Amino acid sequence: LVEKFDLDGILNRSPISDPEKLLWFNGQYIRQLSLPDLATQTLPFLREAGLVADDPDAETLDYIGRVLALEQERMKTVAEAPALADFFLLADDEYLFDEKAVAKWFSGVGVGDRLRRVRAGFADVEVFDKAATEQVVRDTIAEFEVKGGEVIPPVRVAVSGRTTGPGLFEMIAVLGRERCLRRLDRALGMVEQ
Repeated sequence: LVEKFDLDGILNRSPISDPEKLLWFNGQYIRQLSLPDLATQTLPFLREAGLVADDPDAETLDYIGRVLALEQERMKTVAEAPALADFFLLADDEYLFDEKAVAKWFSGVGVGDRLRRVRAGFADVEVFDKAATEQVVRDTIAEFEVKGGEVIPPVRVAVSGRTTGPGLFEMIAVLGRERCLRRLDRALGMVEQ
């Protein structure tokens, strides 16, 4: 190798390190991980953030996998998992509400009535899944004769505390009926009307 090595093919320029490209590559790698592998790789970060116990049981690991499935496309590093998934893993009275979101989406006339209707619909559906919860929200929009923007964002803020995140109905299905009902109750306590 020493005999065959030649400096003529080496460029006389500084190498370029592109952190954005590295993050893109890492994101591609994360998207190819199976959910159990992704859950395992994020556990140290979730533990450090106090979102999971040191030795989570199989049910918790399955839930973490379902949560990460919703966020996997957005992740660039596994260290982002706590920030993306904290509202899924925190207790219903511990997740934080974005103050600007509350001021914007919980202050309009009729917001309380619409959220109460969504809550009642969620409580009554036979199967609590993406399709059923979406139908409840669509029925509420039709019943109150309002635009989707007057129901969907307040519901999102109520169950997650934020205005952004994974698809609303996928998120609601993963959170489950009881958590969503408790979170809607908490949000209703904050609504002005």
